[in-house]
This record gives sequence, structure tokens and C-alpha cells, in this order.
Amino acid sequence: MKHAERFFVFVMLLTWSASPAWAEPRCKRPIESSEIQLPKDDAVHQTTADSFEWFYWTSHLESSDGRKFGFLDIIYSTRAEIEPGQVVPIHYSDTTLADLNEKTYYYGGRAFNYSPASILPNRFDFAVGDNAVTGGDGSAHVHAVVNDKGRSYVVDLWLFSLKPAVELIAEDYLHEYARTRMLTVGTIDIDGELVRVFGYSVFDHAYGDMQPQLLQVDNWTWMSVQLQDGRELVLLKAIRQDRSTMEYVNIMDAQCRIQRFGPGEFSLTPKSTWSPSADCSYPMGWNLRIPSARIDLDIEPAMLDQDILVPGMDHYYEGEVIVTGSAKGPVSGRGVVELTWFCSW
Repeated sequence: MKHAERFFVFVMLLTWSASPAWAEPRCKRPIESSEIQLPKDDAVHQTTADSFEWFYWTSHLESSDGRKFGFLDIIYSTRAEIEPGQVVPIHYSDTTLADLNEKTYYYGGRAFNYSPASILPNRFDFAVGDNAVTGGDGSAHVHAVVNDKGRSYVVDLWLFSLKPAVELIAEDYLHEYARTRMLTVGTIDIDGELVRVFGYSVFDHAYGDMQPQLLQVDNWTWMSVQLQDGRELVLLKAIRQDRSTMEYVNIMDAQCRIQRFGPGEFSLTPKSTWSPSADCSYPMGWNLRIPSARIDLDIEPAMLDQDILVPGMDHYYEGEVIVTGSAKGPVSGRGVVELTWFCSW
């Protein structure tokens, strides 16, 4: 980090720490898991024939003049057949930026490294195309370039976790945890105009020999929500081809207390659909109800078209959402939704 960049980050953190509106509890305790060990499991894991791993950062950002952005950076690590009979470890990235003021979504395209990701103790260090991410143990620096629709966005963000990580899944074949509120400062260079931004991010990391189980999934809805009262929600509803489900909601409150809800304890009801093409239909807009927690939220897309299509390889949705409703009182917030396997490639 250059001296000027260090000074900017330092000044922004001092400013926020003195402001009650940004004062968050900094709860310090280890993750509540016998399976996931941090910071050890922040590192890339060894690839196997069935393994799949992702590192997922989503940021809800705002500039000093009120411009709002949603930023997403994902690194995947797995094995792939690059030629008939030749299967090798690879890692690749998808990067998006939603300019909420312009109501425009930009996808930077998929970048590949046909080599295994570096395995480093207690941390990660990726460089895939114009995308570079380093960090571990609750902090990260993300650099990415998003070129799309004739526009160029160069994103540099520094992330600092304000809360302990929360375990989401710990199965024999899949381990997943999240850092649900990371203070985020940085810049976005928009066609040569440097915009300073601040906000919060979520880091989601999953790994394991999950490919056989993923092949049994019919569709997958994943959400993370950050509420203005200091709470965060992470939700998964995966419907398998035999119509059985894997579903949960995890909530961390402002004091870092965790509530977990499983099947039958919450409902996620789509309000409508959106189709980017004749053979593709996504649920769009949801109502989330958790009766025992007195939570009733409306989750609406910030814009409809937040679709990612990599022809012949992948087709899924990563969308910024706006949240309103009640959770023992009026609440609002921002989030992201991931919709997978609703559309063909």
C-alpha cells in the first residue's frame, strides 16, 4: 500500500471511529465451530478430484456525495478438464459492479489461471487477470478492474472485520463460514474520475469435496443482508433434484450473539419472476418471515438485470438488493442475492 493510500485509510478509520453512527461493537471471540479453525482455514485448501472452493466478497458502498455502489468479487478454486483426459487444478474469478445511481450493472468477465491457487499459511493471495486479493484473519485488500458496456471501473478496497466469523455449514463434504460485517474503505476509479467510498462488506468462504452433492442440486438461493440496526442475516435455500432441501438462516446481532433457524422455522416467498431470455426465469423479490424472531422483511432487487452469463460454462445471478420491513421494530438495509441453476448456459 502506498503512503498516500495508507494515510487515506487511516484518516477514514479515525473519522468513523469518532462517529456514533459508525460505532460498531468489536466483539472478539473464536468461531463457534469444532470443524472450522481460523485463521488456518482462511487459507486455500488442497484440491482433490471432488473439491470445490470459493472466496466471496460482496461490498455495499457509498461515496461522500451519496453515490451508491454494490461490488462483488469471487475467486473459485477447483479442477477442470482443459483438454480431453487432462484434468488440472485451476482457479478463476468473476467480478461485478452495480452502479445504483445509474441503475446499471457491469460484469468484468471471467478470468482464469490454469494452475493451482497458492496455498499459504493462515491467509490467501490471488492474482487472476486484473483481479488481485490478499489477506486473512479478518482483513483483506481487493483490487479489481471491471470493463463492460464501454465503461471502466477500477476498484481498490481495504476490509477490516468488525465481528467474529460465523459458521454456516459444517458437513463431511462442505464447510462454510462468513465474516458478516467488514468495515470497508477505498476508491473506485470511474473512467479516470477517482471516487472515495466507504461501507460494509461480507466475506463468505466455502470448501470441501462438494462436487457430487452440488450435482444433485436443482436450484440454489443464497442471501446475505446487513441491517442498519447492526444485525446481519445469511440465508441458504437449496432444492435438490429429489425435492428435498438444505435450508438455514443465521443471524448475528449487534452484540455478536448468533441465532440459527432451520427447516420449518422460516419462510422465503418469491413475489415475482424475471426472465433475461425465453429459456431463463429467476424468482425476483422476496418476503422473508421468521415468526419466532418477529422478523418480516421485504427484499427487492436494486435493479433487475444483474445476470452473469459465461456461455457454455456458467449462468447465475448475483444481485444487489434493498431490504425493508420489521424485526421487533422498523428496519432497513442492503444485501446481495445469489441465484444458481435457474437458467441454462
